[in-house]
Amino acid sequence: MKKRLSVGSLLLSVLLVFLLCLAAEAVVHRHLEDFSTTQYQDTLNTTAWWDTVGGEIK
Repeated sequence: MKKRLSVGSLLLSVLLVFLLCLAAEAVVHRHLEDFSTTQYQDTLNTTAWWDTVGGEIK
């Protein structure tokens, strides 16, 4: 009985690990800044030119 229980526990453990590994997916964080406003422009700490018309920073 002990041997059967340990084999069953091992099988269940392997199955759980397998299922948990399948559910793990990478989380993708995306941030897109278009520079169309000067809301976050830090004029004291940068010398970059914010081109809000072209939507870019130079």
